[in-house]
Amino acid sequence: MESVSVLISGIEYKIRKLSELHRVAQHTITLLTKKIEEQEININQQTLIINELQEKLENINITKTIASRYEIAEAKSKIGELVREIDKCIGLLNK
Repeated sequence: MESVSVLISGIEYKIRKLSELHRVAQHTITLLTKKIEEQEININQQTLIINELQEKLENINITKTIASRYEIAEAKSKIGELVREIDKCIGLLNK
């Protein structure tokens, strides 16, 4: 009988240990899931920043190209035309 109770005690101990390991694993999974979500948000924010910076760089490159092809007065005239064209497009969108 004593060996049976020793076996039962050993099994109970192992079950408690497995239960504790399971609890710790579940907690770790929860923490890692939160961290993944935070990193995904961070990636999305960084992607937006990259897109904005690429757009600014493209605008700078266009400006440099315009300035190098034309004199400053001609560049100002071209920018004015572009602004008027943009205003027309905005006006059409607002209709």
